[in-house]
Amino acid sequence: MGNYRFLNNEKVTSENLTEYVTSFCKEAVKGKHHILLVEDTVQFNYTNHIGRITQMNGLGPIGTRKEVGFYIHPSLVIDALDGSILGLSDIY
Repeated sequence: MGNYRFLNNEKVTSENLTEYVTSFCKEAVKGKHHILLVEDTVQFNYTNHIGRITQMNGLGPIGTRKEVGFYIHPSLVIDALDGSILGLSDIY
């Protein structure tokens, strides 16, 4: 239920989420000389929950084009020396 309320909140935008998440990474990489960036594509499928989501901003056809959801392309930043996760540098 909390997830649906969050997604339906008009104050929640992809720009706000990206700024919030990446701000932690910007601080974590300061002073690091060797970092590794790992990218992937993640698909969020909300087809079975479409009746619970009242605001369709950002949702569209995915997969077979009959499903509804969205893709994200996160860029995970890792310290190349010790393997610790530093955060997400960007989300598209």
